[in-house]
Amino acid sequence: MKKENIKTGDILLVASDSWIGRIIRKVTKSEWSHAGIFVWLWGELFVIEAEKKGIQLTRWDDEKYNSGKPKDKKLMYLTPIEPVNEKQMAMSMLPYVGTRNYDYASLIYQMIYQYTGKWIGKKNRGEDKFYCSEFVAFIYHNKNKKYFNKWWEVSPGQIFVKEYFKKIIE
Repeated sequence: MKKENIKTGDILLVASDSWIGRIIRKVTKSEWSHAGIFVWLWGELFVIEAEKKGIQLTRWDDEKYNSGKPKDKKLMYLTPIEPVNEKQMAMSMLPYVGTRNYDYASLIYQMIYQYTGKWIGKKNRGEDKFYCSEFVAFIYHNKNKKYFNKWWEVSPGQIFVKEYFKKIIE
């Protein structure tokens, strides 16, 4: 994917071959193990994502994503069907960068939910910490309440099947 075709608000789905990526894919019965949202800042493309250190900015050109050609990951790009105000989207995400922790507990709850169909974690909880797809769903839910009504239960694979996004094809 040429980065010039990516807009702020587009979603990145990742299928990682790491041990945790394989576990997430197996438990969620999806080929996707990670999610983030693209944002353009200072003329440079970044992914805002929940990682082990919390919500962070990762440069698209960094080794992790290698400008869309990583060695150990499969990537998919989604764009919202309805237009996004890119400036408003960026402003809604940036306050979380470096200020929110990773939500390890809800990641475990997510795995239990996938097996049992029952959410045992907090419902409609606060915004103090997130796991990756939970953060993506939260940002889109705050943009429009029709997106991800139960944002705290969303897995990466559920973002892919949502009718509000389409796959970006070059």
